[in-house]
Amino acid sequence: MGVLLGDPVLRAVTVRRLELLGYTVTPLPDDPAAAPVVAADAAVDGVLIDLDLPDGAGLRIVERLASEDATAGLPVLGLAADTPQGLVEEAYAAGVADFLIHPYDPLVLESKVARLLKSAIGP
Repeated sequence: MGVLLGDPVLRAVTVRRLELLGYTVTPLPDDPAAAPVVAADAAVDGVLIDLDLPDGAGLRIVERLASEDATAGLPVLGLAADTPQGLVEEAYAAGVADFLIHPYDPLVLESKVARLLKSAIGP
């Protein structure tokens, strides 16, 4: 699972939680050009991305992941502190499959990641 979260504490807690659940976590760079390359090279099966990154970088990375052949099929879970309607619409248009609001309930994280990754491999 590729993870790109801007807040270092949120990133550390989320990565640890995912690792405890048995997922292999690959940190992704916050560079729209580099993130798809790292995701493809690491063969991640899904991406958790911070939509609150400065200057809309999170949405640009989602768009880039969706537009690159090697990462176009990756399911993306967007994470945000809140989800104003405009952000929700932009994120779905960019390729986000689902949202997680932080601070989040660890059980909700577990459920959403499991569902996201199951959708990547099919029924």
